[in-house]
Amino acid sequence: MELPDGGRRAAAEALLQPPLAVAPGGARGRSDRDGQPVAAATLADKAMGGVLVAVTANMIVSSRRADRELCAKSDGRHTARVANLTKLILAEPDNQMFQDMLAAEMAAHRQ
Repeated sequence: MELPDGGRRAAAEALLQPPLAVAPGGARGRSDRDGQPVAAATLADKAMGGVLVAVTANMIVSSRRADRELCAKSDGRHTARVANLTKLILAEPDNQMFQDMLAAEMAAHRQ
């Protein structure tokens, strides 16, 4: 298939044009049933379009939910690390290493 003048966008618009609902040429003695497969294909195309829209919307919602769950898990781990480091600092107030680790954890989570 060659791209029409205008590139990919014009090709996409050409593909989006609906097919004929009834096959042409009925006046030449064809049966009315000749147009039924085309009409069925048109309905199938519309149904497939609806399915693709629904799948896309579902994927977007699922992705957002997964992002929220991942952020919640990350926040939970951060809270646990801060709590553990705070306990260590309270147990050993003179240990500079624990204070540095807590400062690094707090700075890393802000970003």
